[in-house]
Amino acid sequence: MNPRPKRPVDPRLLSALAEHPVMASLVGAGTVHRFTASPAPLGILASVPLGELEATVERTRAARKIVFVNLDSTPGSATIPAP
Repeated sequence: MNPRPKRPVDPRLLSALAEHPVMASLVGAGTVHRFTASPAPLGILASVPLGELEATVERTRAARKIVFVNLDSTPGSATIPAP
């Protein structure tokens, strides 16, 4: 089996982790304002309805934050039930 070629890690992510080796936990769109006002550069976003997700992520990007989205907990994202 051929290993997948490795892509370089974004230097912004490495720098943020070096300075703040923890991630903020954002549960719901209402918590984003606290994250964007905090010194934490990294966050994990969960439980934001699909219709609000793009605007919520854009708010974090506008604040120059890096956010990961936990899509499994996004209300409105489609899941395919097991047969």
